[in-house]
Amino acid sequence: MKREFILLAGTKQTEIALKEQLQSVFGDLIQITSYACDEGIPTYFTNALIVYSSSLISSEVQEYIDFDSCAIIKARRTVNYEYIDRIFELPPGKKILYVNDFIETAQEAVATLKRLGIDHVDYIPYSPSGGGDTSQIDTAVSPGEMASIPTSIPKKIDIGVRLIDLNTILKIIHHFQLSERLTFDVTDRYTRKIIELSQKLGAINRRAETLNKFLNKVVDGVNDGILAFQEDGEITVFNEVLERMTGITAAHAKGKKLSRVFKNIELNHFLTSEQDEDLEYFTLRQQNVLVYRFRLEAEGVIVATFKDMEETIEMEKIRKRELQRRGYVAKYTFDSILGNSHLIYDTKLMQKNSQKVSCRF
Repeated sequence: MKREFILLAGTKQTEIALKEQLQSVFGDLIQITSYACDEGIPTYFTNALIVYSSSLISSEVQEYIDFDSCAIIKARRTVNYEYIDRIFELPPGKKILYVNDFIETAQEAVATLKRLGIDHVDYIPYSPSGGGDTSQIDTAVSPGEMASIPTSIPKKIDIGVRLIDLNTILKIIHHFQLSERLTFDVTDRYTRKIIELSQKLGAINRRAETLNKFLNKVVDGVNDGILAFQEDGEITVFNEVLERMTGITAAHAKGKKLSRVFKNIELNHFLTSEQDEDLEYFTLRQQNVLVYRFRLEAEGVIVATFKDMEETIEMEKIRKRELQRRGYVAKYTFDSILGNSHLIYDTKLMQKNSQKVSCRF
């Protein structure tokens, strides 16, 4: 029995991705010929196994198939494991537009993600024809259908064409009645691919952990208190200087929401302000600090630095004394200006008055 089948996909991008996946799984055991509906199907199929990329293309391809002599397998699709880490990087609870060319496909993909436990974000299925309100959403993910994402959404994430699942591959194996040994070869290839991707993600995580340890040492080495938290208020960075300023340990603070860690209502209100950048004075444990807050828009993180004002003033005094020691001092003042005109007199008087005002502060 000749082992070959026809893969029919909706788009060229899907056709290429799925054919590459199936060839990596079946190797030389089965020959695969593929076509994309958006490029047109040039022939009429008889006596063949036809694999649909999705049940949604059924109406588009039915006129090219002799259903009396052909066997049909409608593929089930799953996530593309190679790009799934891009979803895990999104903050928990965030509203995400899931975009596909058909609303049914988007809904099916969202159901698959939730079934697999990738449910830390709030998915909103979307397709250009289905419409919907996207005004409050700033991030969209799509399995290769990037052109379908509304232009109003600034952050667009490609999570790769959804792949054919193991259940569909087992149906193809059953159709060709492959021997037990060949079946093991095929399923081993599929499993090996998943393991390779898991190892890749593991290596990335190990590098990230090493980088985080390094960054924590850098953050702990600065003179200012450093705080970082996600949009939902979860604290991710809390350095040693901030521990001393607040009397709160990093172990207690990290992973908790701001409102559970800081009891100062005004400070919490300032830290969670909608403004991208701001600074304000606060008193923490009888210590005057200047808090400067700014937003890292792309990362969805807010960072705040806490500067000890008394230490800053003392450093400024030391800096001025050092400049004076080196001779970087003014040799002349306004009183050194020669002349008796009303203009010169008024200028000197204005300077003296401004110095009196500044001394009050």
